[in-house]
Amino acid sequence: MGDGERTQGALPDGDPADVDTLRLTETQLLETVLAVSAEITRLEANRVRLMDAVDSRCRVDVLGHPNAKAWLAAHTMLEPGAAGRIVNLARGLRAQPTVAGKFYGCKISADHAGLILRFCERPPKGMPLSALGPVLDALLTAADGPQARTDLIREGIAKVERIFESDEHPASEDLDRNELHASKTLNGRVSVKGDLDAVTGEMLLTALSKLAAPRPATDGARDERTPGRRRADAFTELLRRYLAAGLNGTESGERPHISVQVRARDLADARGTDRSDSGAQASGTGPADPAFGDRPTSAEDWAAVLAETGVAWAAWMGPLTITAARHLSCDAQVSTALSVNLV
Repeated sequence: MGDGERTQGALPDGDPADVDTLRLTETQLLETVLAVSAEITRLEANRVRLMDAVDSRCRVDVLGHPNAKAWLAAHTMLEPGAAGRIVNLARGLRAQPTVAGKFYGCKISADHAGLILRFCERPPKGMPLSALGPVLDALLTAADGPQARTDLIREGIAKVERIFESDEHPASEDLDRNELHASKTLNGRVSVKGDLDAVTGEMLLTALSKLAAPRPATDGARDERTPGRRRADAFTELLRRYLAAGLNGTESGERPHISVQVRARDLADARGTDRSDSGAQASGTGPADPAFGDRPTSAEDWAAVLAETGVAWAAWMGPLTITAARHLSCDAQVSTALSVNLV
């Protein structure tokens, strides 16, 4: 039973928006927020299920619009992009019933379902078809429940990509997809829109981090700027400093840098040798697949392999491939951290 079904009936009588919050105890406030959140999750899953039917069955003459996405955006407060994500999610779930069962059962979020669906649509080239089911089960387990976090699911996907590493960069590190648009608007401002790879994103967020931090006033009053405004101010300051310094200029102190954590053994391993063939044997008892060598075949065995497999981790962007870490380490300052288990 999903969270939405479990909390049905826990909502206050009538419209929750009409509840006088001042008359609720703190415990009732917390319970009401959780009940409303679960109901939203259930309704969002139902909307995706219904839009799957609309997309499959309703023709243009019935919709009055070119497609289901345009119809949904025209009749709701959703932007076209958000409506498109709902329709695309419905189509993806149609092709992956295992993921659909988890999502419609309110076990995983729409964002996590979309992330896993994109992995299923473009799995690593070297991964045999027989491995997709067990790997999918392991990823769905990681995405299950309120404790699931996007970065950890991305880390699991990055680990699978490392196990079947190829010369093709994953989407998160594909420089050919990078775009940055800066165009003047009619009112004399500049609109900036971009799509950057993980390493470039890490550099940008690192450079902005300190400059975008809240700055209390001299009298101690809190910084009233919104996060978006603080980042815009930080970007302005970043450009000002760059232009003032000149192309080869430097400022006092340490130059801006990015930090990446990676295990030394992972950084030193040759491509794929640590997790290919017999190197990927799991501690479980699942039978070996002849087409799959000695790699694991069950979801439990895959969970063990993913727990052992290492990837690099950047402070802002999360998991990076070992290949990206090797490129960054060519001009790097290395700090060694030892992990000691005390008995």
